[in-house]
Amino acid sequence: MVRRLMSIVLLVVLAVAAAWLLRADGVVAPAEAAAPEVPTGASPVAPAAPQAVRDAQRVAAAPPPAEPQRDEWDRLRRRLGAGELEALVIRGAQPLAGVRVRVWPRPSGHLGSAYDRGPCAHEGLTDAAGRVRFDGIAAGAFVVRGDADGRYVEAEATVRSSEPGDSRTVVLPFGSASIVGSVLDVAGRPRVGEPVYVVCLYPQCTVVAITDRDGAFEVGALCAGRYWVQLEQTRDQWSAANERMLSLRVGERARMDFGGPPPAGSLHGRIVDAEGAAVPGVRRVRARHVVHNDERRVSTDAQGEFVLPLPPGRWELLVDEHYATDVLASVDVGSAVVRADVRWPGIRLLAIVAATPDVDVHDLGQYLWLSVADPRPDAVFSVGDQWFLQWTGLAPGEYRLQLQGAFQFVDAPPAGVVVKLTDAPVQRVFVNVRR
Repeated sequence: MVRRLMSIVLLVVLAVAAAWLLRADGVVAPAEAAAPEVPTGASPVAPAAPQAVRDAQRVAAAPPPAEPQRDEWDRLRRRLGAGELEALVIRGAQPLAGVRVRVWPRPSGHLGSAYDRGPCAHEGLTDAAGRVRFDGIAAGAFVVRGDADGRYVEAEATVRSSEPGDSRTVVLPFGSASIVGSVLDVAGRPRVGEPVYVVCLYPQCTVVAITDRDGAFEVGALCAGRYWVQLEQTRDQWSAANERMLSLRVGERARMDFGGPPPAGSLHGRIVDAEGAAVPGVRRVRARHVVHNDERRVSTDAQGEFVLPLPPGRWELLVDEHYATDVLASVDVGSAVVRADVRWPGIRLLAIVAATPDVDVHDLGQYLWLSVADPRPDAVFSVGDQWFLQWTGLAPGEYRLQLQGAFQFVDAPPAGVVVKLTDAPVQRVFVNVRR
């Protein structure tokens, strides 16, 4: 009897436990209770963001797409035949399909603004590879424009109809960088409707923006690279008031303002040699701000003097080459006139040597002399199978390369090779030597 009672009790306990487990699995959560009162001065905990919002935030924080490097742009451009024009539209390194591409005859003188061109001559949409081709085009110069997401990129193109030439695909790159700024007159009033040309040096493309009623402009969808920002497209002369140069990084937003009241400070300088004497000749001086992405240029006069109005700040000075990286001087510009001497590093002469197998080029550095105060070369080096002898810090003028010892020139008189150096930073001369 006892065993029977215990079995019944055990069965009842098991049934109650099973019923409780089943109810726990299927229970529906009760309605959301009212939020407890928050004491004064405390903030309620914000609810967790929905999954869609979190995904959008991750997309917004994602790094911008990779862009082609300098040596990769050429691989995107295909050689074209006679009467052909092709455009490639990309964002980052990815092709954009379905982008509207239009072609206008290029106005004479400058690229012009898209707002006053009139009907286009050709129009098409890019395919899955981001390309669109136009055939049977008459020879001439054209402007090619691609519109995507409310923004556009333009580039110039030349078409040859008689025979295939060196024309290649026009690349219209959309990136993640942008340039904003304003254009004011000398009184500080906005200049409305002013075209602003943003010219990329590599790959070559141009975007034209028009200032609004506040004199402001914005150019987006730019790739990383080096740009000219111009108010006037002048090819033969450059003005610090109408043109600036800057380098954009991926995703950068740079500011570039024009006009307004002239800065109170200015930089007066001159190009001097190692002894402090003025170096005559016209050269370009680049002033690069050490903080802002701003660069100004000016040309010296015949005596090596220059004047450059600059806003206050610290500026680095470079000479001549657009891509030169050697900072020759640094100056702090304030509200008064600042004077600075820029020491000219001089010209570099490279003697490219072709020699018979029995000539040791390293030994040749002791016997090939230049008619200067320090005649021996500064360095002897090779690039591949080509040998170079280098002299640096030279001034423009006429020099003579001479050989001594058991060596002699193959195709030059015994008196030596006459070398005439101009203002170019790097110059080369070829010499053929034998024993």
